[in-house]
Amino acid sequence: MVLSHQVVPLAIQDNQLFLGICDPTRLDTQDEFRFATGYQVIPVLLEIGQIEGAIRRLYGKRISGESRSVSVSEDELAMLENLDDSNSGVAELNDDAPVSRYIYQVLIDATRKQASDIHFEPYEHSYRIRFRLDGILQIYSEPPLGVSRRLATRLKILAGLNIAERRLPQDGRMKLDIGAGVSIDMRVSSLPTLWGEKIVLRLLDSGNVKLEISQLGYTKGQECSYLNALNKPQG
Repeated sequence: MVLSHQVVPLAIQDNQLFLGICDPTRLDTQDEFRFATGYQVIPVLLEIGQIEGAIRRLYGKRISGESRSVSVSEDELAMLENLDDSNSGVAELNDDAPVSRYIYQVLIDATRKQASDIHFEPYEHSYRIRFRLDGILQIYSEPPLGVSRRLATRLKILAGLNIAERRLPQDGRMKLDIGAGVSIDMRVSSLPTLWGEKIVLRLLDSGNVKLEISQLGYTKGQECSYLNALNKPQG
């Protein structure tokens, strides 16, 4: 019901269900939740972006990639490692190719974990993918080294970068649609290194950053001091 009605439960207190909604005229939604839960429904008006962001955080596994099979086995990755590199850039154009599905799987997992960055890093004898979670880079996966060029090529295609240029840094953008009208913008940077191209994705979830000062957890005194500091013309 949460997905179909685009609402989000906020709290239950004194036999009352506080329900975040964006359209208060949808009385049928309130009636349905009242019947299903047995609680008195108290509507709380929220922006659609806030509701979509909350749905993604709470129910991400249900709204992400439901209509698309993204699971890629280790055997498929191993097969990619043995393919002729002369075909790189052709197979990667196909959204159903294993390398394309693997990258989609990585992006979906990063979104579910609320990562702020994704790092695709080639080394002399290994390759790793890391997520930045709460400011700390953590290893997510270590696929075969032989697929590094294919992963870089697919990411550059998605970001609209020049796949033939591997010796100069490049910057681009891409967007990931994760369902229920929710999408994540990404800034993509490609940097040549000694062992291949390092790709860094910065996830920009606009639905997650719409916070008022009153929502930052400040006390009244702290909020007053903060606002006074912002109003100073200098220093």
